[in-house]
Amino acid sequence: MATPAQIERQIQLETAQVEEGIAQLHSNTQKAKDKKYASSTVYAQKMLKSAIPVVAATIHKIRSARLLRGVAGPALAPMAKHTMTIPDDVSALLTLKVLFDVCTDPRDKSDLANNVIDRVGIALEQEAKWRYFAEVNPDYLKWITNQHHKGKGLHYRDYDATRRFAQKDVKWEAWPRMNRVKIGAAFADAAMTSTNWWEKRLKQEGKRRSLHILPTTEMLGIVRGLMDQAELFAPLSLPMLIEPNDWTNERAGGYLTNEVQRGNKLVRTFGPTCIQGEKPLNFLNRLQKVAYKINPFILDVGQRLEEDGYKVTKGKFIPEDIRPLPEKPHDIATNKEARAEYRRKAAETHDYNSQSLKKSIRTKMTVNMARRFSKEKEYFLPWSYDYRGRVYPIPTYLTPQDTCFGKSLIQFAQGEPLTDRGLYWLKFQLSTTYGLDKATMEERQEWAESAECLKIVEAIAVDPIVNISQWEACDEPFLFLAAAEEYYSLVIAKTRVNTHLPVAVDATCSGLQVLAGLSHDKSTAELVNVFPGSRPSDAYKAVADLVNPHLPKEWGIQLQRGDVKRVVMTIPYNAKPFSNRGYIKASLTDKGRPEQVEVTPEQLTMITRLTREAMRQIVPGPLRVMDWLNREIGDAIKGGKDHIEWTTPSGFCVKQDLRKVNTERIDTFLMGRIALRIGTSLGAPDLKHHKNAGAPNLIHSMDASILQIGLVDFDQPFTVIHDSVLCGANHMDAMQTAVREAYVEIFLHNSPLHDFADAIGVQTQPPMEYTFDPSTVTESTYFFS
Repeated sequence: MATPAQIERQIQLETAQVEEGIAQLHSNTQKAKDKKYASSTVYAQKMLKSAIPVVAATIHKIRSARLLRGVAGPALAPMAKHTMTIPDDVSALLTLKVLFDVCTDPRDKSDLANNVIDRVGIALEQEAKWRYFAEVNPDYLKWITNQHHKGKGLHYRDYDATRRFAQKDVKWEAWPRMNRVKIGAAFADAAMTSTNWWEKRLKQEGKRRSLHILPTTEMLGIVRGLMDQAELFAPLSLPMLIEPNDWTNERAGGYLTNEVQRGNKLVRTFGPTCIQGEKPLNFLNRLQKVAYKINPFILDVGQRLEEDGYKVTKGKFIPEDIRPLPEKPHDIATNKEARAEYRRKAAETHDYNSQSLKKSIRTKMTVNMARRFSKEKEYFLPWSYDYRGRVYPIPTYLTPQDTCFGKSLIQFAQGEPLTDRGLYWLKFQLSTTYGLDKATMEERQEWAESAECLKIVEAIAVDPIVNISQWEACDEPFLFLAAAEEYYSLVIAKTRVNTHLPVAVDATCSGLQVLAGLSHDKSTAELVNVFPGSRPSDAYKAVADLVNPHLPKEWGIQLQRGDVKRVVMTIPYNAKPFSNRGYIKASLTDKGRPEQVEVTPEQLTMITRLTREAMRQIVPGPLRVMDWLNREIGDAIKGGKDHIEWTTPSGFCVKQDLRKVNTERIDTFLMGRIALRIGTSLGAPDLKHHKNAGAPNLIHSMDASILQIGLVDFDQPFTVIHDSVLCGANHMDAMQTAVREAYVEIFLHNSPLHDFADAIGVQTQPPMEYTFDPSTVTESTYFFS
């Protein structure tokens, strides 16, 4: 029970996270304005969506009523020649973007009417130019675009493309400035008159008066209103200093102030939600009572690596790496070649630094947050559900659902002396995170006890930075480092007594495990370790081995388990051949693959087809279930349902309500490849989306139900990552038993597939195999391993 002082401190923290979030919102908004990029702000994005159709209609009216009928007059006549290749909505987007960027927060002369009008004309000319390039040689334009570094600015990209096409004798006839200004004036006027957001106004500057384009009072009022709305969603989501409030169907849980602010909901979905059962609520509230603390050893390593700017790629640790600008040549003013070389190197440095800042934000924020909470004896996480029943922490940092580095910073605040079985599972964590996740339990124990392992453990625990080469290439480097330090301190050096380390076990391809239970299919159960076996089964290797004999020998391609892993994992979630191709190609051509190969489109098509056929042979039951689900869900929607709804064995109510949002997609060529989706209305049920999402959502709701049933009464600290469960080493045996018994309860003592069929009103019965007894999972060593 929290004391009044602790409650007061937590409320102060929640107040601070609101203030920090709002301050960050306004800071980011001001930075965008200062960089003349106000169109990226939260208020501009909302205003653009409502303004584009209106401005586009005005532009269309000008074109159809005046230009195409030949009554435009000399002022607007150039538009017919120069802008008719640009669609109305794109013209509206480009014009509005310029007006937002240079006129919303005027601080210099960029909002002079002539300057604004010229900027609009330039933007339209660039768009017309790139459309011309795309028409003449689309492949070459695509190649040029891919060569441009993400940090390159708009003007450089336009200059470079123009130069490269000119070298191929594809030259752009530049618009005469007078025509460009006339065009810019016409489009700017269209935007101003149809929105009433900007106006031309004379300003006195000394003895001179100049014409500016400035925001109207109406626009400033809209901006203030939208910023006030944005502030409601701006608060940061930090861990809590005391236990979160319990969730009920009537009362918001989590943060103490959430009941008043309603910033977070029990189920993360729009619109009304279902009444949830007792077990899902109790499970969520039990999870929120788990206390965590920061691992000081990992935090120290992270801070030292950050200071050194050292990247640990596999651990997702990417520190900020800012390179200094090159020294200017002494003869830069007179030496043309030296000046050009300096500018090239300086541009490369600017590009590198720009990308480095973006990539390092996650790591930087994680270290800062860990430093902040390292002063606390313990902290807690508020959680909530997605609409399928999977749980997610509300805070962004210091949660188990983070990067390898982020997860390694977390310990359970409650510790206890290591038992003999705890030592067994600590060794399991050590060897598994090192990379022996496919080895038998005996092999993992043997490696953890070997002289090789003990030497590595002692070296990296004593000096992890000097010996970084011994752990940075592990499968999960920071988690291995945390396990090694725990093992060294408790077992070798014996400088600590209590264990606080979360030990994780993962499901073997959980989608197929659930489908094996739904269909009672023994062949699939054996393949994904639901059925007992002496060694961990490897579904990925089995599929690769089935495909390889059918590949022509002259190709010189032999698939490895990793080449088909993502395909096998995602087919139970309705992944299509197009995405399968991408996964296989990425793996075969990966630089880290022992035998990197080049693959032609024809070869890739055949490999993808054979892989999908292999899945049909190896796991026929689950794929028949998926075919049945897709068909019946489609028929239910066609039959008049606007959504489907079912209740899982744990009592969680899933509401799948997927609607078509009538949108207009607006793509421009040059301005950052803008793709702005404008929602115009909420439409009918989305049949295709329902069919594609139905089977995956049913599977996710079942694996969530396993955890809710199995761990609702688990009385030791634990946490979850979807199909992975974590607890202290001493209690892993009990957790394993609880999860297995939940699988039996769901798939032996219930029939979720028949319950689902009844819930949506199917026309045919589920295709059950009945070749597998789910109770045998209690004897499967590698079900979660």
